[in-house]
Amino acid sequence: MLDLKAVLVFCGVMAGCALASALVCWWWPGFDGAGWKLWLVGVIANPLFLTATFFAYQDRDCLIGAKTGWDCMFSQAFPLGMAICLVPPPVGLTLRWLARRRSAAGK
Repeated sequence: MLDLKAVLVFCGVMAGCALASALVCWWWPGFDGAGWKLWLVGVIANPLFLTATFFAYQDRDCLIGAKTGWDCMFSQAFPLGMAICLVPPPVGLTLRWLARRRSAAGK
């Protein structure tokens, strides 16, 4: 079973990293920027994505199977963390698209 405190801490970290990413997107390219730029900056500016990328790079021997053992126990968690960071930017872009569509329909 999952510990409630651990789940809440993880949710807080995810929210904090998403906020940091959103602030960088606000600064450049701006919320009215092109969708591909927002997605790219939203992913790369996420501190959780950068941390997971660093640790995945450190455990690259485990990821390709060149090294095994107890040291590789959590090496698969880092690519999963990177994949989790790919999801929020398209959700934000979809919400932006829906808001623009709704405001255009109201005119």
